[in-house]
Amino acid sequence: MTISINGINQSVPSKEDHGGGVQDITELKTVGPSERFDRQERYVEDQTRPYYFDLQSVSAESLPDIVIPDDAPAAGRWIKLPQMMGAPAAHAPSHKGGGSDEIAAVTGALNGLMTSADKTKLDAIEALAEVNDVFSVHGRVDLGGRRVVK
Repeated sequence: MTISINGINQSVPSKEDHGGGVQDITELKTVGPSERFDRQERYVEDQTRPYYFDLQSVSAESLPDIVIPDDAPAAGRWIKLPQMMGAPAAHAPSHKGGGSDEIAAVTGALNGLMTSADKTKLDAIEALAEVNDVFSVHGRVDLGGRRVVK
């Protein structure tokens, strides 16, 4: 399947591009050049994971994570994809309010969100701030880079 992003046509795999599943790594290694292509995924049942074919990879074989096809191409490896994390476990009680997604306000000791009062205060600083040119601090005067002490 080809899609266009910002006027650039790019080939991306579609569901139809995914190869069928295989029983094990031995069977994955036998998938021939005419049956595999860059970015193809195949599910390996005994690994309970999909593998991704990277046409440019020249990595050394490291079973079961990196698999070189039996026809031993100079480039092209099956790469085991990471375990999918699945749906997050129930954790609502750990939120403030016993289940709402409200996150506590930041404090001096704990990370959190900024309160609306703090946001209002920060927004007002620029609008109401005044520029103060300081020419003297503790009796020391700066005149264009030359320090004069009174």
